[in-house]
Amino acid sequence: MFPDLIEGQVRVFGAGLDEVSQFRDHWGGVVPYAEVESIYHRSRIVVDDANATTKRWGSPNSRVFDAIASGAVVLTNSRATSIVLESTLPIWSDRASLSTQINDLLGDPDKFGKVAGAQACVVRAHHSYAERAGLLLSILGEHVIKCLRIDILTAVPSSADENLWGDWHFAQGLARAFRRHGHAVRVRKLGDKVDRSTDVVIGLRGLQKFDAVLGAINILWIISHPDLVAGDELRDWHHVFVPSKIMVSTLRLYNESISVLEQATELTPASLWAQRRNGDKMKSGVFVGNSRGVHRPFIESAAEAGLEFRVWGEGWTGTVLEDHVIATSIPNAALGKVYSDAAFILSDHWPDMAQQGIVANRVFDGLAAGGVVITDAVEGIDDLDLPNLFVCRTTEELMIAVARAQMIGEEERLVGGNIVATRFSFKNRAEIIEKEVFRLLGSGV
Repeated sequence: MFPDLIEGQVRVFGAGLDEVSQFRDHWGGVVPYAEVESIYHRSRIVVDDANATTKRWGSPNSRVFDAIASGAVVLTNSRATSIVLESTLPIWSDRASLSTQINDLLGDPDKFGKVAGAQACVVRAHHSYAERAGLLLSILGEHVIKCLRIDILTAVPSSADENLWGDWHFAQGLARAFRRHGHAVRVRKLGDKVDRSTDVVIGLRGLQKFDAVLGAINILWIISHPDLVAGDELRDWHHVFVPSKIMVSTLRLYNESISVLEQATELTPASLWAQRRNGDKMKSGVFVGNSRGVHRPFIESAAEAGLEFRVWGEGWTGTVLEDHVIATSIPNAALGKVYSDAAFILSDHWPDMAQQGIVANRVFDGLAAGGVVITDAVEGIDDLDLPNLFVCRTTEELMIAVARAQMIGEEERLVGGNIVATRFSFKNRAEIIEKEVFRLLGSGV
């Protein structure tokens, strides 16, 4: 802008502008933000010189709204800014067009009045702080309606190291999925009190029974140890999720609001594959599990058959698996890479879980990591149509499965991992539970 071309008084404000030759005689100094409004109020025309970033994003500078609200007419070099204000701002592109438009407005009071009135009308109607506050409150209101306060109950004793409990990691995976949906989630240890303000209680039923919480939507998800579940305990829960079709038919007598929801995994092959391709793949299989003082026939038969596999777990001293153990535990964060690197993954099931059709979480984790899982028989497991899974009932079938597992190529493992990671993700499980909760809320429960 060249002030000498303007038919009126020109003032410029801002640091460094006094060093620009054409502005030196018109420089008004550097003013505090609190005084800017009074400058706009004393001005008839304010020039908006939008920078490249503002133009690219189509985001008007706040000075545009402030100047118009103070009674000035604004000219801009940003077409996007003019569009935001419903094309009420004259657009300049160079010093000639700018000086021409300024002089034209100053010399035509009627035109000036019409432009000033149109700009002021748009700003008052759509760009005031009151309008912004109302819009933000509306957005927040919609979010709050959909945002639930969720407590997830686990069987982890209050004094225990939660990192050693699979239920804790399971609960944390589910909590992360809910938080991505905007919900506030707390994972509770056994005995922790649930806050009265909680909207939803999700009990992860395994070793321990939980009581439903008065005033909340109560969801029970049975994930293990079905032999410990008494039918009567289901009556107080608004909905019960069980990990198999067999359990639905068995427990529907106690609660008609019941449906299947298998266990879940947080692993994905994509997050592990680069490491797997660049590192040395293990030539042997793996098994992750503790003895718990009982025989695990399927895993022991693998050792007796001379299969090469490594064990992470405790309690195996003095057993046939003793020489396979490389560590008594493994951090949950390292589990995915161990599964991804393995030639095969062994899995077994407690008799009650196998009979009730409950597939162990280890199966989903192993497959989702891009691994090949070899497991003992579980009722209904074939109905899940899981890729890269071998179900064995005899030692001979086990030996054949190990040989076939090592023939499955990288691409097939990756594709299979992606299928399982999508179908049995915590994201999927959270969405299913959320849908049921909103159904219950809508029904007036």
